[in-house]
Amino acid sequence: MLQQTRIEAVRLAYARILEVCPCVEDLAALSEDALLKLWQGLGYYSRARNLHSAAKAIVAQGHFPASGDEWRKLPGIGDYTAGAIASIVLNEPRPAVDGNVLRVLSRVFARNFDRPGATALLAPWMTAENARSFTQSWMELGEVICLPHGQPRCAECPLQGECQAHKTSRELEFPAVAKKSPRPVSEMTVFRILSSAGLIALRKRPSSGLLAKMWEFPNADNKLSGKAARMLLGSWGLEVKSLRTLPPSVHLFTHREWHMTNYEARVTAPVGDFTWVTPQELVQHYAIPSAFKALSPNE
Repeated sequence: MLQQTRIEAVRLAYARILEVCPCVEDLAALSEDALLKLWQGLGYYSRARNLHSAAKAIVAQGHFPASGDEWRKLPGIGDYTAGAIASIVLNEPRPAVDGNVLRVLSRVFARNFDRPGATALLAPWMTAENARSFTQSWMELGEVICLPHGQPRCAECPLQGECQAHKTSRELEFPAVAKKSPRPVSEMTVFRILSSAGLIALRKRPSSGLLAKMWEFPNADNKLSGKAARMLLGSWGLEVKSLRTLPPSVHLFTHREWHMTNYEARVTAPVGDFTWVTPQELVQHYAIPSAFKALSPNE
């Protein structure tokens, strides 16, 4: 859960998931849709699916992995996660290098590191006696003291006397950030479709690609006028009673943007190739990506 997400954003979701799945057997037995609903709001939903697959693998083998190498074989477990689990849980001297650790090291030595280089630097400093505290110390230093951008709290840092970037007042030069290419923009039209009985139309996204297998509000590529939107709804087999324009919305993914033209359509009957649910069912059982938050009935 902490891959690509800060601790503060994870706290509530972690407690929510732990309440439903207090042990790995519970997690393995949970349906994918139920897990995605619990995960809602954290994004990067492939992590939830990897977590689910790893839980099933652990249950199938009858025990938790006993080393970092064994953890590394599970779905979704890369070098960083294997290092974090092995060092913190097993006290195995295996470095865990995340963005926080890279930032601290780059400032202390006033040079940029890649993950293999940082791992090679840290490995000789770790022992079977200090691995647990060593990993957590570097993580916490980057999490609460050596903050990114213009926020480092150097006066509180235990390494300020050793930090080459601090000695030369160049803290904000490290780590160097590569210039990002502009994100491609996709124009979309999204519909909140309500039947006369108050049911809401949902559908599942394809099994591969962005937001794979997530529930979504019906949508179409391109920006559609009201007339074109009505024609599309009719092609879906829906008899439109009214069509209302909703405020447009924008969602930023890591490598792309969605610019969404939004409509609310009221239709006579819940027909077509959709799953129709009550507002209560939507809230309780269906994980809708935050990209579609503007279409939520509560918004």
